[in-house]
Amino acid sequence: MTTLQDTTVDTLHHLLMLNRDSAEAYHQAANGTQHPRIKALLLQCAEQYETFCADLETAIVRCGGTPEPGGRPLAALQRGWRNL
Repeated sequence: MTTLQDTTVDTLHHLLMLNRDSAEAYHQAANGTQHPRIKALLLQCAEQYETFCADLETAIVRCGGTPEPGGRPLAALQRGWRNL
């Protein structure tokens, strides 16, 4: 039987993976541009997602879970597709 706590931790893990993937995507986009203002904006977005990740990790621990490392496997495939 799944408890509310289990469901909450699972949902937080899902959100954490999405935010990690977003942070990585913004870092890659920033590395792919030479325009200083665009690069700065993209890095600012990446930092915001990293802050979200830290907050989600804290919430997972408070709910009795352990933050899972890494992002979603599908995200790596999506990044590869964008690089084509």
